[in-house]
Amino acid sequence: LGARPVLVSCAFGIAALPLIWLFPTPTFLWPLAADALFAGFFWGGHNLAMFVLPLTATPRQGRPHYVAAIATAGGAAFGLATIAGGALAQRLPAVTMAAGRPLQSLQIVFALSALARFAAAFAGLRIHEPAAAGVTALWSEVLRRKGRPGEPEGPRSFAA
Repeated sequence: LGARPVLVSCAFGIAALPLIWLFPTPTFLWPLAADALFAGFFWGGHNLAMFVLPLTATPRQGRPHYVAAIATAGGAAFGLATIAGGALAQRLPAVTMAAGRPLQSLQIVFALSALARFAAAFAGLRIHEPAAAGVTALWSEVLRRKGRPGEPEGPRSFAA
C-alpha cells in the first residue's frame, strides 16, 4: 500500500505519545509501560516508512542527495526541538495548575510537543508517493485482515 500511509498513520500515533506523560504520578506509573509499547510500534513503522519513502518518491537521478537532505532535516529538527524543549522547561515554573491538577514543567513541554507533532503529522498528509494508497485504504486493509493471520497477503506475498 506504500510507505506514505504508514508514515502518516505512525506520525499521528507518535504525536499522541507525549500526552501519555501527563498521566503518571509517583504511585501510578503504568502509563509509562503503555508509552514504551506504543512508542516501539509507532517509531518502528515511522522509521521503516522514512527509509522506504525517499526510495519510492524521489527521482532515481540524484536520489542520494534527496535521502541525505531528508536525514539532515530530520536530525536538525530533532536537535533544535530538544534544545528548545530543554530551554522552555528551565523557564517554566516547576509546578503549574491546569484543570485543577498540578503539572510539572516537563509535562507542559510534553503537551506542547504533542501539538507540534500533530502539526507535523498533518503536514505529512501532503506528501506525494506515486502508486501509494491512502491512509484510509491502509486502515481498511488492516481492519479487514484483523484476526486472519493465515490469509495470503496478495501480490507482494512471498508465500508459495
